Amino acid sequence: RVMTGTAALHADPETWLAREVSVCSHLARLGAAVVTPSDELPPGPHHVDELWMTCWAHVAVDHAAPTPPPDELGHALRDLHAALSQVPVDLEPLTAVRDELTGLLDRLDDPRADDWRAQLAALPPEALGTGSPGQPVHGDASLSNLLATTDGRRLWADFEDVRQGPVEADVAGLVDAARNRGLGDRYETALLSAYGMVDTDVFSAQLRLHALY
Repeated sequence: RVMTGTAALHADPETWLAREVSVCSHLARLGAAVVTPSDELPPGPHHVDELWMTCWAHVAVDHAAPTPPPDELGHALRDLHAALSQVPVDLEPLTAVRDELTGLLDRLDDPRADDWRAQLAALPPEALGTGSPGQPVHGDASLSNLLATTDGRRLWADFEDVRQGPVEADVAGLVDAARNRGLGDRYETALLSAYGMVDTDVFSAQLRLHALY
C-alpha cells in the first residue's frame, strides 16, 4: 500500500504507519478478521522514492459481492471492537481529528471554508471523544473498508486512522456510509440493533463530525 495524498495529513507519516502495522499485527495474533501485515516482506513502513509504503498479505477481493446484511455488519464491528480492546498499542486520541480538519481547511481555497471552520468550532465535546478514555477504534470504519473476499470472508482493512476514542465513532462511520449508499432506515436500525447499545449523545455528535469531514 502506497500512501499519496493522505500522508500529507500527518507531520510524521512513519510513526502513523508503524502504528497501523503494529495494531494489525496484534489483531492478527488475536484471530481478528483483518488484512494482515506481510510475513513475506518486512511490513515497514518503508520510504521509497519519496513515497511511504507498507506491505500486506494479498487478499483476492470480490468486487461483485453484495452489501453485507445489516446484522452481519453490526456483529462484525462489535467483534472488531472486542479484539481492539485487547491491543496494547499507544494511540493518539480522537481529538487529533480536529488538527487534521484544521489543516485541511487551511489548505482549501473554497468560499465555504469559513462556514466549515465555524461548524468545527461548534462541535460538541462528544464529537472528539473529550471526557471519555474510550478504547482503540478503527477510526475510518466504512463499508469500503470491510473487504469481501472471493473465498467468502469479510476482512477489515485500512487502519491508518486507528485511534483511542469512543466506539460510537466507528458506529457512526458505518451509519454514515449506509446513508450515503441510500440503504434506508430499516438497514440503519438493524445495523444499530446488531451492534448493541451505544451512547446516543456521543453517537449523534460523531455523526456531525463525519458529516463535516
